[in-house]
Amino acid sequence: MKYRGFAARLSLVLLAGALLLTVLPSASLAQAPSFSVLALGKPGATTTLATGFDPYGLYVSGIGSDDNGTTTYAVRWDLLPWLQGGSAAVSAFPGPDSGAYTVNALGQLGGFIGSEAAIWNFQTVDLVTVDRFHVDNFDLSVQRLANNGRALLHASQTGFLPLSGVGDAQPGSLTNFTWFNGDSATAPVVWDISSSFGAGSSYSRTTADRFPLLARSVNGAWVSQQIVPAAGFPQGTNGGLFAVTEGGDGAGYLRKPGGLVETAVFGVDGSSVALGIPDGYDTAYLIGRSVDSVVAIAGKTGTEVADPFFRAISPGSPWMPLSALLPADSGWTDLDFWGMNDLGMVGGGTLQGKSSAFALVPSWVASHTGTVTADAAAVVGGNPIQITFKFTQDPAHPAKIAHFAMASPLVSATGNAKDALPVLSFDPLPTGASLANDGKDLFVPIPDGATEISIPLRTLRADALDRNYSARLIATAVDQVVGAQATALGVTELTVRRQ
Repeated sequence: MKYRGFAARLSLVLLAGALLLTVLPSASLAQAPSFSVLALGKPGATTTLATGFDPYGLYVSGIGSDDNGTTTYAVRWDLLPWLQGGSAAVSAFPGPDSGAYTVNALGQLGGFIGSEAAIWNFQTVDLVTVDRFHVDNFDLSVQRLANNGRALLHASQTGFLPLSGVGDAQPGSLTNFTWFNGDSATAPVVWDISSSFGAGSSYSRTTADRFPLLARSVNGAWVSQQIVPAAGFPQGTNGGLFAVTEGGDGAGYLRKPGGLVETAVFGVDGSSVALGIPDGYDTAYLIGRSVDSVVAIAGKTGTEVADPFFRAISPGSPWMPLSALLPADSGWTDLDFWGMNDLGMVGGGTLQGKSSAFALVPSWVASHTGTVTADAAAVVGGNPIQITFKFTQDPAHPAKIAHFAMASPLVSATGNAKDALPVLSFDPLPTGASLANDGKDLFVPIPDGATEISIPLRTLRADALDRNYSARLIATAVDQVVGAQATALGVTELTVRRQ
């Protein structure tokens, strides 16, 4: 298969010497008692690889190849049917020579078709469109799609670090696009984005130095956060970030002058904490982060060893091989990690001698201990509907909070992307409830012993709805706000109509 982007970033981290530059509450994975693995295949495919996991655990992006292994294509797996007790739905989008690196909560795919960047839009019911973008003499690809439609693009040439740029992806256009060109001394490369943050490294144009980069989008401009080296790391410490959360916390690595690459997490305030290196290895860097856990790639100098490890962020937590999270008789080997969120991890591996994509999720996600139902088949105009979340209580971890996360398309009454808001809103708020993430997350207290919570849902800006939309709602029951142990999950899909 032809893979660009993420695999390239991993090999660049461990190279010694100068690099050629060109200028142009959430649920806790760390608290999960056990995990389940789901094989993500595609009929007729020789191999499949899962590359991205949207923040709500509904969609997985990937790359597949045909029977002779010469042609690749973009793949999207929809986990909603599986979460409801069936099988994951799979959609393939031939290129030729295409692939998807990322998927957001709306189900949009980002990746490449040939040398062009591509975005597959699923924002409307029964309609999929593809937008393609081209830069002469470069291989262009979409590396990340945030939930608000913000897209991270890489333009690459063999032997050079990629150029990175960010724009707002709307069906049919890419607006407010900006390349990160740097200055005469450094060239930044952004490796990951969320709705308001970008993370990467600033590479020296004259030396082998590279420094951690964490930037926030403020009124259309990117403002860098000063990074404070972790305890024991002097000024001049090198580093980089390969993952950033919706809240602006990052994950990557630090390297003392003359030292080796060590894992590190970064706070939105610029703080950093080193997490060390798994035993038996002499270099490691983080490539994924959830609310309380991380995934690292560990290596040995002078070899091609690159083994994935998992651990909690809390001090003193042990490193575990990613394979240790699998059921004992899973049959999976050679795991290759590509993405994670608060509900699990995705990647590729070998199952029964065949390369296949996988999703690794806590067992409580797969156990169908919760259901979400609506009292109407569609949300129409400004009329509210009632949503009911029923769940099983775990006596060892009584659920105290119901978290409702909305994967809803954004619409604008003015046509301006900056003015866009979700199709749906939690209105009116239940007693004691609170909102977060620009109204897309709702937290509702659960009375002692309760096994059912109901909330209202209505359209927002019904006058801006020019077609039927599809939106999803995922609910989890958790025992606390920080480091939550989740006990149930439910998901539903709704149609939203103007009238």
